[in-house]
Amino acid sequence: PVPPTQDEVQRLSETCNEMLARLETAVDEVKRFTADASHELRSPLSFIRTVAELALRKAQMDADTRRAFEEIVEEAGKTGRLLEDMLILARADSGVASPVFEAVDMVEVVRTVTRKAGLVAEEKGLRLSVHFDAIERALVRGDYAWLQRLLWILLDNAVKYTATPGDIEVKLGATSAGVTVAVRDSGIGISSADLPHVFTRFYRADHSRSRFEGSGLGLAIAAWIATFHSAHLRVESTEGVGSTFEVVFPVPAADPLYS
Repeated sequence: PVPPTQDEVQRLSETCNEMLARLETAVDEVKRFTADASHELRSPLSFIRTVAELALRKAQMDADTRRAFEEIVEEAGKTGRLLEDMLILARADSGVASPVFEAVDMVEVVRTVTRKAGLVAEEKGLRLSVHFDAIERALVRGDYAWLQRLLWILLDNAVKYTATPGDIEVKLGATSAGVTVAVRDSGIGISSADLPHVFTRFYRADHSRSRFEGSGLGLAIAAWIATFHSAHLRVESTEGVGSTFEVVFPVPAADPLYS
């Protein structure tokens, strides 16, 4: 509020408001640029990958050329996933994300995602176990596809940072207060210095973790999905022992979805 005092306080208030307006405009421009750039880059990137994949179908090709096209396809895939993640967060920042909220059974979500993640874990020589604690249904209010993505990000991280042989455990719990999904791994863990920053965009942890591929956006997206669902995502980790990511969803007792 600007007081009509015609003195230094009024001028200071006006100056502060002008500064805040410029900052807000700058932030909005950054959000729009990120969204527009991510969207516009997808088409040429898709074209590059398609051309490389078509070239690989030719039988008449020397080994060096084939290896070069294979690297183009691989890098185009990585860049495409990065752009998709950036677009998701840009849309979230701009408030244009449009999840469809409905009654979602987390038992089904956990079963579906762990079935897919189990194949990846098995290929790496890891043991993936799932525990439902005799729960047949665990309803939350949310978007089914986004909740699948949230759990997949946590499991993908667990597989990525767990060496063979290792263990990954997914546990689903439900009470009258809420639904909890926990993903525990026996991986390399996170240092106490890095732990407060793991949900920060593009944050790369110490050398032991940064040697693994990744954009630093996965956990930021997971945190946004959790927040969008009024859920709480937290992490506990001991370096060299493993990490546990736990997301707690509220279950409103008066919600008609659960009646």
